[in-house]
Amino acid sequence: SLVGSEMCIRDSSYCVGVTFSIIVFSPLVAVAAILYLVVGDFAAALVGISYGRIKIGKKSLEGSIACFISCFIIGSFILWRLDLCEQLAFWGALAATLTELLNPNMVDDNLSIPVISGFAIQLIASRLGITIPQELVPDARTT
Repeated sequence: SLVGSEMCIRDSSYCVGVTFSIIVFSPLVAVAAILYLVVGDFAAALVGISYGRIKIGKKSLEGSIACFISCFIIGSFILWRLDLCEQLAFWGALAATLTELLNPNMVDDNLSIPVISGFAIQLIASRLGITIPQELVPDARTT
């Protein structure tokens, strides 16, 4: 059935987006990008369906605001020990939100949200000269 094949494509896109993030990005960026997908996309759908009044295409402004706020909070918590973490969280959340809002129908947002938001965080970190550690938790012996 069409519904079953659409679900299979969404599940596959989710797995590819998460796997890509884990392989390509540092662990902190991968976790942030994956949580942007899981929480941000969910917040956008929940708020957009329940309270969305102002439509932007098929999405709602209210859902997009919920996506941005949830992603920014997540990014701030995950990236808190980095210099200028609020900059990284802001740009990552904005990338996730715009991807969720403007994503073309031919590309599943389960694939595009973590990939684009992860690249945005990496790009901003590079432009600001911020080093992103390659471990999730700092080594207690070196701190």
